[in-house]
Amino acid sequence: MLLHIDKPKPMKGAMKAIYEKMEKHPNWRVRGSEVKSINTALGGYLSNEVNILNENYTNLQDYIEDIRTITDTESMKSTDFTGLKKILLEEYPEEKIFF
Repeated sequence: MLLHIDKPKPMKGAMKAIYEKMEKHPNWRVRGSEVKSINTALGGYLSNEVNILNENYTNLQDYIEDIRTITDTESMKSTDFTGLKKILLEEYPEEKIFF
């Protein structure tokens, strides 16, 4: 979605809020249901016709790599979602992960 506009804006919404809280408070525990809702939203976007007909990303990392090629990568935050993946898999081991 951001690739189709000039000067993409930083991440916002639920994922940003969770990510920033984890960054500021490493011992804060994110609920698996919160991570699952974000994962479900990402899966919905990735299966959307706009994505399939244009870039056809299969996960968030593919998307981030493309963003890095068109924007200032030094201003981008870490994109290591290992902690969130672990939380999701603990409560929903069968869930397909999209980030």
